[in-house]
Amino acid sequence: MEERLEKHREFLADRIDSEFGLLDKLLAGRIVTREAIHKIKLKDNTTEDKNRILLDFILSNKKANELISTLRDIGQTHLVNYLNADGG
Repeated sequence: MEERLEKHREFLADRIDSEFGLLDKLLAGRIVTREAIHKIKLKDNTTEDKNRILLDFILSNKKANELISTLRDIGQTHLVNYLNADGG
């Protein structure tokens, strides 16, 4: 799944809604660290920048499946479906 995240990175950076529950759920599941959350939430970051930082962390720590599962759990199934179809 890491390959698909990398392939569709910019699509995801533009569309992930990280503000409403995603980051909290990832932190609670120990998928991301508190330090990563602080970097993501910096005020100067745009939404797309926040998502790029999140995706970089997920990819470098090989947590793609966990991200997909969390996206599904919080209702961002359209992104999961897009990735499962490899963009098609």
